[in-house]
Amino acid sequence: WFDLISCNVYENDLLLGKVKEIQRYPLNDYLEVITDEELVKKGLPKIFLIPHIFDKYVLNVNINDKKIEVKDSLVILENS
Repeated sequence: WFDLISCNVYENDLLLGKVKEIQRYPLNDYLEVITDEELVKKGLPKIFLIPHIFDKYVLNVNINDKKIEVKDSLVILENS
Protein backbone atom coordinates (compact mmCIF):
# COMPACT_ATOMS: atom_id res chain seq x y z
CA TRP A 1 0.00 0.00 0.00
CA PHE A 2 2.71 2.46 0.91
CA ASP A 3 4.13 2.16 -2.61
CA LEU A 4 1.08 4.11 -3.82
CA ILE A 5 1.98 7.18 -1.76
CA SER A 6 3.46 9.97 -3.93
CA CYS A 7 2.24 8.34 -7.17
CA ASN A 8 0.74 10.73 -9.73
CA VAL A 9 -2.92 10.11 -10.57
CA TYR A 10 -4.05 10.47 -14.19
CA GLU A 11 -7.41 10.23 -15.93
CA ASN A 12 -7.17 10.20 -19.74
CA ASP A 13 -3.69 11.80 -19.56
CA LEU A 14 -5.01 14.63 -17.33
CA LEU A 15 -2.97 14.89 -14.13
CA LEU A 16 -5.49 14.96 -11.28
CA GLY A 17 -2.92 15.06 -8.49
CA LYS A 18 -0.62 13.03 -6.26
CA VAL A 19 -1.47 10.40 -3.64
CA LYS A 20 -0.88 11.81 -0.15
CA GLU A 21 -2.00 8.77 1.85
CA ILE A 22 -4.23 5.73 1.93
CA GLN A 23 -7.36 6.09 4.07
CA ARG A 24 -8.50 2.75 5.49
CA TYR A 25 -12.24 2.34 6.02
CA PRO A 26 -14.20 -0.85 6.82
CA LEU A 27 -15.69 -1.33 3.33
CA ASN A 28 -13.01 0.16 1.05
CA ASP A 29 -9.66 1.86 1.10
CA TYR A 30 -9.43 5.32 -0.43
CA LEU A 31 -6.58 7.15 -2.12
CA GLU A 32 -6.29 10.62 -0.57
CA VAL A 33 -5.16 12.79 -3.46
CA ILE A 34 -3.65 16.28 -3.35
CA THR A 35 -5.20 17.96 -6.39
CA ASP A 36 -2.87 19.27 -9.09
CA GLU A 37 -2.31 23.04 -8.82
CA GLU A 38 -3.75 23.74 -12.28
CA LEU A 39 -7.07 22.18 -11.25
CA VAL A 40 -7.08 24.00 -7.90
CA LYS A 41 -6.64 27.29 -9.81
CA LYS A 42 -9.86 26.40 -11.66
CA GLY A 43 -11.69 26.28 -8.33
CA LEU A 44 -11.57 22.56 -7.60
CA PRO A 45 -10.91 21.23 -4.05
CA LYS A 46 -7.30 20.88 -2.86
CA ILE A 47 -7.81 17.30 -1.65
CA PHE A 48 -10.21 14.53 -2.64
CA LEU A 49 -10.69 10.79 -2.18
CA ILE A 50 -10.80 8.06 -4.83
CA PRO A 51 -12.13 4.64 -3.81
CA HIS A 52 -9.37 2.07 -4.28
CA ILE A 53 -11.55 -0.29 -6.34
CA PHE A 54 -9.92 -1.90 -9.36
CA ASP A 55 -11.81 -1.72 -12.67
CA LYS A 56 -14.38 0.69 -11.25
CA TYR A 57 -11.98 3.57 -10.50
CA VAL A 58 -8.40 2.29 -10.56
CA LEU A 59 -7.39 0.97 -13.98
CA ASN A 60 -3.64 0.57 -13.73
CA VAL A 61 -0.88 1.05 -11.16
CA ASN A 62 2.74 1.42 -12.26
CA ILE A 63 4.90 1.69 -9.15
CA ASN A 64 8.12 2.06 -11.17
CA ASP A 65 6.79 5.14 -12.99
CA LYS A 66 4.88 6.34 -9.88
CA LYS A 67 1.72 6.51 -12.02
CA ILE A 68 -1.86 5.45 -11.30
CA GLU A 69 -4.41 5.52 -14.10
CA VAL A 70 -8.03 6.00 -13.01
CA LYS A 71 -11.47 6.51 -14.52
CA ASP A 72 -14.59 8.33 -13.28
CA SER A 73 -12.43 10.18 -10.75
CA LEU A 74 -12.56 13.66 -12.29
CA VAL A 75 -16.31 13.59 -11.57
CA ILE A 76 -15.55 12.76 -7.93
CA LEU A 77 -13.13 15.70 -7.77
CA GLU A 78 -15.62 18.08 -9.39
CA ASN A 79 -18.32 17.07 -6.90
CA SER A 80 -16.10 17.09 -3.80
